Amino acid sequence: MKYYLRRMKQGFSLAVIISMGVACSNPGKSGGETPKVVEEPKQSADAKPIVAAPTDTTGARIVISIKNLAGLKSVSGYVVDGVDQHGFKAIDSGHYAFFSMKPGRYDFVVEGQKGGDDTTQAASTTVGIRISGVTVKAGENTVLREPIDLQPTFAIKGKVRLLDGVTHGAINVQIPGTRIKTKTEADGSFVLAGVPNGAHAITAVNTGYIDAAYETRNWSAQDVPELQPVTLLPQDQALPTGVHYKGEGMLPNEENIVTIFMVRPAGMNKFRISETSDFAAATWQDYQSSVDIKFPAGGERKVFVQYAKDQQQLSAIFNADIPMAQP
Repeated sequence: MKYYLRRMKQGFSLAVIISMGVACSNPGKSGGETPKVVEEPKQSADAKPIVAAPTDTTGARIVISIKNLAGLKSVSGYVVDGVDQHGFKAIDSGHYAFFSMKPGRYDFVVEGQKGGDDTTQAASTTVGIRISGVTVKAGENTVLREPIDLQPTFAIKGKVRLLDGVTHGAINVQIPGTRIKTKTEADGSFVLAGVPNGAHAITAVNTGYIDAAYETRNWSAQDVPELQPVTLLPQDQALPTGVHYKGEGMLPNEENIVTIFMVRPAGMNKFRISETSDFAAATWQDYQSSVDIKFPAGGERKVFVQYAKDQQQLSAIFNADIPMAQP
């Protein structure tokens, strides 16, 4: 019996040695290399993501942080072209979010009040910013990694006229898709207040007239923005693409100022205007639907206009004759 047990023990030891030899000679299923153990990434106990995974069942979120929160109050935000369609609120002490965002590209405005003292009634400053072109993907938070800086808002001034109008009051002037709008005074002057830094277009709208437009441009308080006047045409006087002068002789004014109407080809956002076809000394400008030019009285003038998309894709050159009234 002892002999039998000793033989069993020797056989078991031999089997273990053989199996170990096979494992050493053929590690892994292929490639002849020892498999590496991949450890799961570890997270420290106090580490946490910027925001949690999306929990809004109707869409994703745009998440932002704001610089210099001290002294900032009444923070609010809205999506351009969707002012009342998306929620906006703080999600923790340092982050805010827009909710119910569907896939797409968005502009949004964030604004608030800075400074002021409720006890001394010191005035606060309205601050804000417009952020453009933020892409949202389905089921994902879109997190702006750089904190946004809310700067003091400013006012844009200008003048809008009606071509055949005696008074130019109550014309609606607005930044499309936002809460920023006003009406003109009787002389056509207007002030758009509370404009945040960012890229804005401006339109002037009046019942029975073709809308006047200023192309989107970047505005900031440092620009001291004051727009050139624009004139609205009656709807029954729509013009084809090109450049046009309306009126027989000079429009009645004391400064020999003539209004030139411009209709751009689709997609063009710049124009240049000159009295010569080589556009000597002419500069590219952001498009607007009309422009005032001062000419000497008497004789006949000609203007040339060319449009462009970002000053690269050029249109044909258009021209218009302007018969000036004799002095």
